[in-house]
Amino acid sequence: MKRDMELIIRLAKIIEDRTTDESGLELHIDDVDDALVQYNLGLMRQAGFIKAIDASSSDGEEYLPLSLTWDGHDFLDAARNEVVVSRAKEIAKKQGVELFNLPIQVIKDVLLEGAKSLFT
Repeated sequence: MKRDMELIIRLAKIIEDRTTDESGLELHIDDVDDALVQYNLGLMRQAGFIKAIDASSSDGEEYLPLSLTWDGHDFLDAARNEVVVSRAKEIAKKQGVELFNLPIQVIKDVLLEGAKSLFT
C-alpha cells in the first residue's frame, strides 16, 4: 500500500473535529477502502501525529485514534493553509521533487519553512 498524504490530512481533520473516549474512534470513509484508511492511520501513529489504540489482529491492521498529538496539530495547521502548502510545493519543486513524495519529516519541515516564509 502507499502513503496517501491527502488522505492523512483528511484523517487528521476528522480526528481533530471529534472527541473520543478511551476506546478510540472507528474511522470509515465512504469513498476510501478501509484497509487504506487503516494503513495510513498506522503511518500517522508511527510518525507521532496521533495517539491511537492498536487493535490489529490476524484479520489485518486496525487503529482506533484517540487524538492528535502536538506534532499532529502542527502538521495539520501547516497543511490546512493553502498558501503554506503552495509555498512548500514550490520549495520542493525547485529541488525537483513533489512535496508529498518526500519523507514525512521532510514534508513537515518544508511545510513549516513555507509557513515561516509568510512572516519573513
